[in-house]
Amino acid sequence: MKTKKPHKELDFFKGHEGHSADEGYDRSEPDAGAILLWGGAILVTLAVVLVGVTWYFNQINEMETAVKQLEPMSEQFGATRQREDMALLRYSYIDKDKGSVRLPVERAMELYASEAASGKLHYPGQPARVKTAEELAAAAAGGAAAEAKPEAK
Repeated sequence: MKTKKPHKELDFFKGHEGHSADEGYDRSEPDAGAILLWGGAILVTLAVVLVGVTWYFNQINEMETAVKQLEPMSEQFGATRQREDMALLRYSYIDKDKGSVRLPVERAMELYASEAASGKLHYPGQPARVKTAEELAAAAAGGAAAEAKPEAK
């Protein structure tokens, strides 16, 4: 008679017959003090790194700003600035034939303020009057009547 060999899957458990189910597991409570200590150390390290990076960024930013401010102005910038000053701060003719002149900004603001104070400001159009509800209804009815009657040519 032949003896049966155990199945190959059962060979995995060979040699493990006498072990307890509790073996290999840590049944103790976690050490809360150590967890808090490590967590606090991580948070303090993170705060120190953040403060250090912020300080470093501010130092570099201030240094670059100082370098840019002390850098000499370019000729193109100086020429542009001079043209702006000529246009904004001096009297000049825009069109001599028409009699158009350019005023300095300060003088133009003074003239505008004095005209506004005396009520002499000129607006190109008349202010629109607010229509009443009856006027709006009449205009709507008139428009509807005009659409109803086609024009004969």
